[in-house]
Amino acid sequence: MGSSLFALGVLMLPLRAATSLTPTFAVQDSFPVIDANRNEHPAGHLTGRVLSLRLEARTGLWFPDEADSPPLAILAFAEAGASPSIPGPLIRVRTGTRIKVSVSNPLSDTLVLHGLNSHPARTDDTAQVAPGGRREISFTAGAPGTYFYWGATATGRTLPKRSGLDSQLNGVFIVDPEGRAPHGDHIFVLGLTDLPSDTMTKKDERFLVTINGRSWPHTERFDFTEGESVRWRWINPTVEAHPMHLHGFFYRVTAQGSALADTALAPADRPLVVTQAVQSGQTMTMAWSPTRPGNWLMHCHLQVHVTADL
Repeated sequence: MGSSLFALGVLMLPLRAATSLTPTFAVQDSFPVIDANRNEHPAGHLTGRVLSLRLEARTGLWFPDEADSPPLAILAFAEAGASPSIPGPLIRVRTGTRIKVSVSNPLSDTLVLHGLNSHPARTDDTAQVAPGGRREISFTAGAPGTYFYWGATATGRTLPKRSGLDSQLNGVFIVDPEGRAPHGDHIFVLGLTDLPSDTMTKKDERFLVTINGRSWPHTERFDFTEGESVRWRWINPTVEAHPMHLHGFFYRVTAQGSALADTALAPADRPLVVTQAVQSGQTMTMAWSPTRPGNWLMHCHLQVHVTADL
């Protein structure tokens, strides 16, 4: 059987010199380095049917192009005692699990949390953590599905307005069915960050697009066997829609949702596509199978997210 090598890619537009990041993304040696999170290892401590997790929002140094670019000082979630990561720590439990989250906020701004609640939810429940404060949040994991939690540092700020310092304050929340082992799936979080500059003009605007905390060509690679069943979950906590395009093959959209709810599609209602738009705040689960050998790519199909040369 042949094999297919897949790469996930979005492009980082060229950065100015590191000094252009100084005004609002001041870099300090005391900041911890932010890890890229592939969403493979659940966070917290599970005792019976209770998950205990200690989260905090921290400022860290992010290297989206690894050592190939200057770092950005940006906010990210961390599990207490560990490095911050983009995306934040993965919450993954079976339905019915009781989740107890302790959230610390060492920042100078109020932290507003979204998505740390039972699902499905009719409204976007929020929890505020005062500067230097801590808050305990407890709820029961609801229906199985793909969800996410996120934070903002301005009271009332909506997801479509996060694009700067707090644009990466988000993490994955997966609820698996009772009595079934977790799927052998892969989870991807899309990222988009505006890059500040004291000399920036509209024409010179710079921004960064990432998958699981890395920009192309430092994104993940996968080696699949011909005929293998592949299941991917996509989460878009960014300010823009991303039409996700698969080279070489069609794929089935098997579920669609948001931070509030996730809907599994009936087999007859699963569209067969090569490109599917994942709107701001939406999630998508897809299934496909590589049917011939080759090297292939999946990426956002917006031209400005694919090439810097327009």
